[in-house]
Amino acid sequence: MKKSIIITIAAISYAIILFMGLTTSSSNIPRLGFDISIFHIPAFFILTFLVRLMFTSKLFRIRRALLYSFVISLLFALTTEFLQKGIPTRTFSATDIFFNILGIVLYMVIDYEVEKRIMHHVI
Repeated sequence: MKKSIIITIAAISYAIILFMGLTTSSSNIPRLGFDISIFHIPAFFILTFLVRLMFTSKLFRIRRALLYSFVISLLFALTTEFLQKGIPTRTFSATDIFFNILGIVLYMVIDYEVEKRIMHHVI
């Protein structure tokens, strides 16, 4: 199987699992004694990484791939949060959106800096 197909399947599978986790009943989630919204940072960091891998090819320039990754991850983050408004056991949370975006931006900054350093050393 081609590497790009495997990456696409991994990204979509992760997105489905994340979507299910963010939109299903929260009554079975154990209370940890602190705000679990902080876990949105690594969740969306990983999502953005996987989406970015989908756009890693000769067809996409680095900036375009980063832009597509950002837009798709941001739309996913906003969609899942707004859908929670309609789920009785879930609530809309601006804090969750903040941590979602923080995870996305954190990945974008790291990816951009790594790509910039690679390009600088190659040229």
